[in-house]
Amino acid sequence: MHWLGLYLPRLPLEVYSRGLPDLPLGITDGSVLHKTLNDSYEQRLLDCNDLAQQRGIEPGQTRAVALAHFPRLILRERDRALEQTSLTRLAGWASQFTRQLAIVEGTGLVLHAAPQVIPPLRIGLAQLGFSNRIAVGITAQDAWAATLAPPPHPSFRPYHPSGSGFAASQVVEEVTDSTNGTIRHKIIHRLLLELCGSLAGSGKGVTALTLHLLHIAPPSTRLTLTLSTPTRDIQRLSQLLEGRLRYLDPIGPVQEIGLAADEVASLTGLSEKTWRYYPPGSSGASFPAGARPLWLLPSPLLLEGRDHQPWLEGNPLRVQQRQLTPPEGDGESQARDHYLAQGPTGEQWWIYREQGGHQRWFLYGVFGE
Repeated sequence: MHWLGLYLPRLPLEVYSRGLPDLPLGITDGSVLHKTLNDSYEQRLLDCNDLAQQRGIEPGQTRAVALAHFPRLILRERDRALEQTSLTRLAGWASQFTRQLAIVEGTGLVLHAAPQVIPPLRIGLAQLGFSNRIAVGITAQDAWAATLAPPPHPSFRPYHPSGSGFAASQVVEEVTDSTNGTIRHKIIHRLLLELCGSLAGSGKGVTALTLHLLHIAPPSTRLTLTLSTPTRDIQRLSQLLEGRLRYLDPIGPVQEIGLAADEVASLTGLSEKTWRYYPPGSSGASFPAGARPLWLLPSPLLLEGRDHQPWLEGNPLRVQQRQLTPPEGDGESQARDHYLAQGPTGEQWWIYREQGGHQRWFLYGVFGE
């Protein structure tokens, strides 16, 4: 095992942009004032998103200059408390990869994990809305230094899961009728990603959860979902919640979305003995020595598809003629074809393809060397 350093270079910006429709956004830091040519002091932009930069906005500009370039620029003040809360939630999501991890105050995480998990880690971070730089080292300090994060010297705080369970919320920035449905769907999906990751870290599934939509005008909307068996399947949970939302009266603009796991239970039936592969047409065989799954994703990640082939991080995966049997307890196994796939540098992945519908490819797990 190695240590992975996970640096989030745009965290002050992205804690806001995760809840924002596609609009120009800039971040200022009220604790830092810069002297201008006329001896006055003014805030400067700490960062801005790509849409703002396309309109002539750049980090380092004063508020006045930025607003002169684009008066409709959305400006937010840096919120260090929100950044720390976001890092703690991210650590809970990352606990699916390893139980040994720490928060690097204000800037990222370090994880004691195999380098093979870096591609799914990057995919998950992108889905959560975080830019990142990941590096590998023998120690946590080495891994963090390799990310080239700027000074000061990092302070590591070991992550310990909260005993109170999962509860998280996201403010919807710039609420409008035209964009609210799209951003609402995106935020709910990201909250579910965080939930399923933290459940995987604890080896549990959810049996009851509540979705809370806080509207600009009361009353708020509260949906409670009760399940007969514990699950952390994000596709199933997303479909159930979105299905319930469709049957509600027209929902007005939402300014905050919260998700809480009301009841959780241990998942059973997943063990190393359940993993097998078999050539097409055979009844099954054991894995050869060394071909044990290193890690199974709690929720499959959608892969890019080109010409009916799966791609991961811009590289094609070679699907080998070994069909895998799904783990016990996988209720969706009848609708999936599972395969062993190989990347360009020899790494091996567990993937599956939908049998019906769009026949999309998903990443399901990682094999060791």
